[in-house]
Amino acid sequence: MTKHVFRNYWFIYVSLFVALVLDMLPLPEGVAWIRPQWVLLVLIYWMIVLPHFVGIFTAFSMGIILDLVEGSVLGEHGIAMIIIAYLIAKWHQRIQTFSLIQQSLVIASLIFIYQFIIFVIQKILGLPLNTYLYWVSFVISAVLWPWCFILLQDFSRRLHIN
Repeated sequence: MTKHVFRNYWFIYVSLFVALVLDMLPLPEGVAWIRPQWVLLVLIYWMIVLPHFVGIFTAFSMGIILDLVEGSVLGEHGIAMIIIAYLIAKWHQRIQTFSLIQQSLVIASLIFIYQFIIFVIQKILGLPLNTYLYWVSFVISAVLWPWCFILLQDFSRRLHIN
């Protein structure tokens, strides 16, 4: 890879860091359950756009970082993100051809799968789910997908990341 490519790929990591910060922002207890899956949204974008650069290893790394930040069982988010990364690696070319509304439906499905995996792992470990609002997050994330996509696409075009 050329120096030009490395110079601009820094934005991928910056965007993932910003998503991590958004995931960590404190919210009131009643609203915290509907927090969008920011890290997963940004990760999905980069896996669709740059599957040769952002893939399963990046997904696993971000999952482990999320585990450490949230204080959850180590590997819980890593496993879920690996499964989502595999599905995106398999379907990224199809997803690229979809309209933003169709992509939002796919993203909702992927985030639902992600949350279901986390739910199952927590149930196996005996950690109870306190509210059914947990399941609203995938809908909120899907609604925010078009804006996340457009914003990241604009930055990637400006920085010539491709």
